[in-house]
Amino acid sequence: MTTFILLAIALCLLTFIFLGSAFLQPKGLNTSNRKEQNVLIAKERLAHLETEYNAGHLTKANYTEAKAEVESELLADVDSLNLPTEKQQIGKISLILISLFCFIGAGLLYQYKGKPEYITLQGAGAGFAKQQQKEQLKQQEQIQKMDDLLARLAQKMTENPNNVEGWFLLGRSYHSLARYQDSADALEKAYQLSPKNVDIMIMLADSLMMLNQPEKIKQTENLIKKALEVDPNHPQALWLSAVVAENNGQFQQAINYYQRLLPLAEKESPQDAITIKRQLSALQQKAGIKIKPMVQPIETISTNDKTAIKAQIKVEISLDPALADKVKPTDSLFIYAVATQGPKMPLAAIRTTAGDLPLTLVLDDSHAMMPQMKISNFKQVKVGARISAQGGAIKKRGDLEGEVSPVTVGSNAVIQIIIQHLIP
Repeated sequence: MTTFILLAIALCLLTFIFLGSAFLQPKGLNTSNRKEQNVLIAKERLAHLETEYNAGHLTKANYTEAKAEVESELLADVDSLNLPTEKQQIGKISLILISLFCFIGAGLLYQYKGKPEYITLQGAGAGFAKQQQKEQLKQQEQIQKMDDLLARLAQKMTENPNNVEGWFLLGRSYHSLARYQDSADALEKAYQLSPKNVDIMIMLADSLMMLNQPEKIKQTENLIKKALEVDPNHPQALWLSAVVAENNGQFQQAINYYQRLLPLAEKESPQDAITIKRQLSALQQKAGIKIKPMVQPIETISTNDKTAIKAQIKVEISLDPALADKVKPTDSLFIYAVATQGPKMPLAAIRTTAGDLPLTLVLDDSHAMMPQMKISNFKQVKVGARISAQGGAIKKRGDLEGEVSPVTVGSNAVIQIIIQHLIP
């Protein structure tokens, strides 16, 4: 932008110089030369008159009258040589008015019609900006393709409503896009067709939990309990069981579920195991259980896991004391990270309750809602926390929130978020 402004000023000055050369060039140049010639002629006439008078060819009266006439003409020509012509004065005024019009007109035209993004960036910054634009366009294209595919899949399901796998795929896809009501509706149909499918039960329970509708709480807990009865070692069933127990204040029971889940996670996903250990540590502190540090040594972490750890964002969340009377311990608390430039769908999200505040946690790729939309894919994000009495994942009037932006991904700094804004 600075380069553009300097170039614009330089062009205006260049225009000013060209206009000045045209308008300030003496219009009366020929007239001035002619008057100078008249002066020389007048001097010669005076000298000739004096010679004729001295030679006795002119009387004194004639000499005096002729001399007075020549001197009068000479005085007029000499005075006019130092005065600007009327055309020169008009030229200066015209130059000033035209210059002002150029400067002011260019500024107004750019303000109303100009777009900074039309300026071509140069150097290394241009390559980075173009790369970011390509990535954003690619992500938007992927989301648009997914929306189109979902619309076609939904149409096919209306034509073939007994396809269990189709309903499950549709519900899972809606869930990945945070369309939890659509996800629950599709998964309900799948569950009716296959009431013993653990994956369907868990995905449906997860969608209902994200909606956080009080009338659905009992159904959600029953689905999770039933899934765990069918498959006691189902990882997601254990995870949701721990979440439900923690929300109900049953810390020891939640610890038991996490301890059952931890060995399974260590085999399948070391990064998830690190997250579970943190949850266990926080729960044990709440329950007043003395524990040993449960941090995995960095030497034992694989290269991929080290990359994920570098993409972590450490967050400390607190509530403004002035808003404490507007919050209940059971209100839903959403912590999220969103790309500063690009899709608005969260790159990472954690859900808990306001009763956990103040809260310290870490956002990383394990909290991604879609595999291709992870924190590690972005350099800067916006991190926020929102309290919802209604429990919906979508921001609504009356919710409380706090946000910090931009946040550099992988920074060792602890991001302080204070929930202090009431959404009108």
